[in-house]
Amino acid sequence: QLDHEIEKYDGSAIGGRLLAWVRIPTLFENNQDTIIYMYHGNAYINSSTANPTGVWDSNFKGVWHLGEASNTTRRDSTTNNNDLSDTTAVAKGTGKTGDAANFVPTDYLTISDVTQTGLDLSTQFTLEAWVNATSGATEQSIISKRDAIPQHSYDLLLNSAPRAILRISLDGTNDINLNSPTVLSTGTWYHVAAT
Repeated sequence: QLDHEIEKYDGSAIGGRLLAWVRIPTLFENNQDTIIYMYHGNAYINSSTANPTGVWDSNFKGVWHLGEASNTTRRDSTTNNNDLSDTTAVAKGTGKTGDAANFVPTDYLTISDVTQTGLDLSTQFTLEAWVNATSGATEQSIISKRDAIPQHSYDLLLNSAPRAILRISLDGTNDINLNSPTVLSTGTWYHVAAT
């Protein structure tokens, strides 16, 4: 059995749907494609066989699907347990691949710097998210981390264009901005990533 995480499941007899993240150890080996099989309909399996933390290896410091209900903890799928607190009642919405968080400009999810594991700025990192901007009027943070001392920070954000920007500060004063050349259309899903 492959490690997998179920993001959404609808077991309807007609039009049923499964959205899952699956860790496949090898996709292409000995010049041949890898074939995977999915079995379903086993009446003897009455509890989940998913193993979300097995899907995401130690290189993943936080994976949030954000499909939980408003006013609930948003669970990290990695072994780091970097769960996010919802203090502003972020609404549940429909995302690109399943349920998602529907942020308004005053919404945010947080984690205490004391309780986080592995989210500090390092020499190599990747930040990525699916985003759908409804307005380009203001700067909108997607993922950000700020340390009190020393004042290191990183932000993956949309500016008012809207364009994706990676902003890094190593001293709390001077920002390094890496700007996407593409202006994003509002109302359209985009996969934004910065490495």
